[in-house]
Amino acid sequence: YPNYPRKIAWLQSPSFEEAVSRVTFYYHMYGSDMGALALETSADGVAWNPVWSITGQQHASGSANWTRKQIDLSGGTVRKIRFKGTTGAGYRGDMAIDQVTVTTGEVTEPPTTASPWSKSGKHIYYADPKGGNVGIGDNAPTADLSVLGNLSRALTGYVTVTAGSRAVTGEETLFTEELRVGESLLIGNEVFTITGIGSNTALTVDTAPTASVTNATAYADS
Repeated sequence: YPNYPRKIAWLQSPSFEEAVSRVTFYYHMYGSDMGALALETSADGVAWNPVWSITGQQHASGSANWTRKQIDLSGGTVRKIRFKGTTGAGYRGDMAIDQVTVTTGEVTEPPTTASPWSKSGKHIYYADPKGGNVGIGDNAPTADLSVLGNLSRALTGYVTVTAGSRAVTGEETLFTEELRVGESLLIGNEVFTITGIGSNTALTVDTAPTASVTNATAYADS
């Protein structure tokens, strides 16, 4: 029998000794007949509550970068989780999850790293942690600076890029609504030009980044 339409598959965890505080995973949903993916939680394994879901095709191709999702469950009494996959109307709907990480107990966040950018004002500079400055003003920049725009508008959600790949993957981003082809984009310490927007969570840039950046805030021209 075919695995469509509206066939349901469950992937359920065992019961954890401590309350679940965070669930992190990657998902990939490509195909014109894509169905829905959901995450549900339970305190006793009997009553289940939906905490996240997404429907329809989310990726531009089968080779597109996977999307990372992190769900905060801190302060609750969740002991079990389960994924629910529902197929669409046809066979063109490849849905997958990977690298599922379940964190129990209290979550300790790593300390934040101070930004190397100076505060906005008349004298703006960037202090490279490896030495040297690239900037404008009193700190005697040691390299030329190309101003590609204000790059001061923070985008919705978070982005991930991989060194050597021109693809940019978003998490809860709104690329089609907030960006346009030709705009400049600051990700990490590098500035790119947008060459294509495939969906709200997938776009391409003109050059491949030299370093990978995960779960970062991106900035565009204001």
